[in-house]
Amino acid sequence: MADFSSATITVDAPLAQVAQTLFDIEKYPTWSTAIKSSSVLTRDDQGRVLQAKLTIDAGMMKDHVVLDYDWALAPGKLTFSLSDADLLTSMDGAYVITAIDAEGENRRTRARTCSCSDRLGNSEDSAELPARE
Repeated sequence: MADFSSATITVDAPLAQVAQTLFDIEKYPTWSTAIKSSSVLTRDDQGRVLQAKLTIDAGMMKDHVVLDYDWALAPGKLTFSLSDADLLTSMDGAYVITAIDAEGENRRTRARTCSCSDRLGNSEDSAELPARE
């Protein structure tokens, strides 16, 4: 069975600043306790990460994953999908960020992350991410 996770947080910072931090994949280990290391494998011509290898230690779930990133909808949305892993057999997700202040103020941002994953030993196909905003 596929696992779905989602988290939303409101940040007292402009969207551009939140995007800069959230999309700096190399620095994930400095602020995420579950990500122990991150190394960039490929970048696009704008210097954005297209593929990265992450070491994850989230208690019961420990894995080395290679994720592919799609910047087509950035800065409002950055999607990722599993390219390779030791244990996970599938993982698709997205970071969605939106400014929530009155027009022109741009001081508060809502950041939401969601992912759907499946591990070795599960026989069912992964479910698609629910369409929620």
